[in-house]
Order: sequence, then C-alpha cells, then structure tokens
Amino acid sequence: MKSNRSSATTHDGATPHDRSIPALSADAEKTLGYRWRDRHDIAAAHRLAGCHRHLVVDAARQYRDCGLSWDDLTAEGQFGLMRAVCHFDPDHGIRFASFAERWVRAAIRQAARSARRPHPVMVGHPALRRSIDYAHGGLHGSA
Repeated sequence: MKSNRSSATTHDGATPHDRSIPALSADAEKTLGYRWRDRHDIAAAHRLAGCHRHLVVDAARQYRDCGLSWDDLTAEGQFGLMRAVCHFDPDHGIRFASFAERWVRAAIRQAARSARRPHPVMVGHPALRRSIDYAHGGLHGSA
C-alpha cells in the first residue's frame, strides 16, 4: 500500500511539504509585497506567508514547554505571520523573513505569557456571583 507522504508530520509538527517550499528571491518578495499592499491581492499574501511557514515552526520549537499545545503555538505563529504580511512594506529594503520573524516570535511569546499568567475571575459580576452562590449551595443568598 502506498503511503501518503504529504500528510505525514515530523516530530515537531511540520509537514515534509513545509521544508520543500522554495525560498523567494528578494525581487519576488518585493513583487508580492507590492501586489498585497497596492491591490490587496490575497493570492500574493498567501504566497508570501506560505513560503515562510518555516519561521513559525522554528519559533514554536523554542516555546514547546510553555504550557501551550503545539497546535496552539503554531496557530499563534501563523497569526503573527499574517500580521507581518499586512504590515510589510517592500520599500523599506528589508527581506520579508527578517521582518516576519519579529512578528511571529512576538505573537508566540504573547500567547506563552498569557498561558502562564492566571486569568482573573470577575467575582463582582452579578451573573458570576449567582453561579458561584449556586455552586456553593446558596450560602450567600439563603437565610
């Protein structure tokens, strides 16, 4: 039986296809950046992000033990990558990978911080107070 290699994943969650996508030249990055910035060409944005998915995998590896699942880490990294596409200005003369790496790492770092920090409970909220009272057997509302 023939195996489907395109759906196989490596130990870090990357598919073999992620590693086989050819890098873009500086001119190709600029062209895609102009197409996105000037015409909001979705295909150009997806191509620019798709060729740099390895940045997400590389950044997510460093945060494996932060309390988030691999899927959550890579989702946050993809979010950062798409934000980088939106903010990329090809006129500044910086390569997209250098620009995007900052956005990807910042998105993953922020998610990791949020996962470590306890979330505050709004005990002053009336609906929440009623549910807490109910869960504790109505101690606060009964005579």
